[in-house]
Amino acid sequence: MCSICGGTKWNGFAGDLWEESKDRGRDAHGKMSQRGAWIGNHRGTPTTEAMYPTESQPVGNNPWFVFNGTIANDKSLGIKEGEADTSVLPRILDPKNLMSFWSGIKKIVGSYAIASLDNEGKILLANNYKPIWIAEVDGEYFFSSLKQHFPSWCHPWRMEPYSVRGLTGAGGSMPVMRKQRNDKAIVICSSGLDSTAVAAYAVQHHEEVVLIH
Repeated sequence: MCSICGGTKWNGFAGDLWEESKDRGRDAHGKMSQRGAWIGNHRGTPTTEAMYPTESQPVGNNPWFVFNGTIANDKSLGIKEGEADTSVLPRILDPKNLMSFWSGIKKIVGSYAIASLDNEGKILLANNYKPIWIAEVDGEYFFSSLKQHFPSWCHPWRMEPYSVRGLTGAGGSMPVMRKQRNDKAIVICSSGLDSTAVAAYAVQHHEEVVLIH
């Protein structure tokens, strides 16, 4: 497990959020701050990042990126031997604006929640089904991977799945189209007449069929 978090200001609330979000990643921690804004990552399982300290998150150098998830197509995106999948983010993502960020996000196959930070303090967010929760507190904005990282008096909202947006909402948001696969099917098969018929139908109409039984 791991988590990402950040905000438009580092203050007492941010410090508490940083500590609370460690519940999903106690092995290693990384944080970057620019013009008061900050992003961070807590990692919960050993990865190549532990073997290669230069790849500890945040990755990149203006902009910086933190990531929660798995990039399934990292090889086709140009990952090199011994690198963590997060190494490809600075190569394919350009958070100059929402449109350029969105164009890069579309290249990623896998599960992800991503935040970027540039030297002007601008934070952009992207996710598919990995959650990102956002809250406004005293005019500042904060985000984290889970709702429970925020105090009970706070009222965070979940970022729209399959979308990109700025943390503050400036510039709006853009949907990320889901990649649909029509050549695969999963059939829950009890070996009774109904599920057997469904399995036979699936074999006729899909290239790959997996039975759960």
